[in-house]
Amino acid sequence: MRDLEYYRSLPYRRTVELIDDESGRYYLARIVELRGVGGDGETPEAAVRDLEQAFETYVRVCLEDGLEIPEPTEPRTAAGNR
Repeated sequence: MRDLEYYRSLPYRRTVELIDDESGRYYLARIVELRGVGGDGETPEAAVRDLEQAFETYVRVCLEDGLEIPEPTEPRTAAGNR
């Protein structure tokens, strides 16, 4: 059975970027495959911690509601043969 630990073990691609906008400077962390799942913080580490909490909440809600959770796909090679 797929559970939170299963989804934690998958190689989701995470990004962290520095945002500087009208609300100030902060870091935004996202999971590429899970649109809308993100976290922010004053440091990259804080943003990643916030992201992990958001990811856990997202997975728990989806599992409770029987919703499909997108899984990462294998990255394509430069030649595109895989």
